[in-house]
Amino acid sequence: MNVPIIRENDTRFQQVFAELQKIGLASEGKLDLSKMDREALLSGGRTELISLHDLRSDNYRIDQLDAKLSLTWKPSGEPELKLHPIYKEASYPPGLTDEEAQQLQVGQATSIRKKLKDANEREKEYLFEFDPDTREFVRTETSKVRSPDFVNGEKLNEQQKQDYKDGKEVELSDGTKLKYSGVEPQGVRSDKAFLLASIFLDGGLTYVIYNGLKALNGLRNTDPESLALTKGFINAKKDMEAATENQRQIKEGPAQTYSHLGRSR
Repeated sequence: MNVPIIRENDTRFQQVFAELQKIGLASEGKLDLSKMDREALLSGGRTELISLHDLRSDNYRIDQLDAKLSLTWKPSGEPELKLHPIYKEASYPPGLTDEEAQQLQVGQATSIRKKLKDANEREKEYLFEFDPDTREFVRTETSKVRSPDFVNGEKLNEQQKQDYKDGKEVELSDGTKLKYSGVEPQGVRSDKAFLLASIFLDGGLTYVIYNGLKALNGLRNTDPESLALTKGFINAKKDMEAATENQRQIKEGPAQTYSHLGRSR
């Protein structure tokens, strides 16, 4: 689930802003990114392919480059912008057999979970996926995946949350299926194009509406059934709107109606 790990009032945001400014994606206090790409980047995910122009450094000049963006973390904890260009050939990653890598590359598997030892010989679980846009293998540490607490108003149990973190399919009571994906900008795939997820964050529920989600196999959701809003989504959206209005009233006070003006303020 895409939840911001860097907010605009965070000093790290200014560091990210400065990095984006260098490649022409930020100016005059604003990020030149779509809403989805912005949320993906600040949540620790990957953007869609972005066309970059006139990239310069002391060692090179590139007129035009299509690449995805993500953030990595320096030992000091500071964010560092990473570019993911389109590679001519995929390079098989350490930790996967050639057969496993091929399964991901040709689409026989959408993800593979492996237990590997890190540099300190500590065993960790990783989820491997293949990004066909950049021809790059993506590795995600499953312990860093954040599962939603509710999806379409339905509370996930502990097993469902663990399955989500492990990259497995999670099925809701109405048959809706979803799974985590480190390849997608929104961080999730589903057999429904629209989902509303919520997570307990900072003492309250944070809501995220997903739209245009890709199917579980990574293709576009195009059939009428996948594009239709479920009853759970509609009811969860009403609850979100009511909670938002309640918070507004607590903060600003109830709206005052001026009948002689024919409008509310």
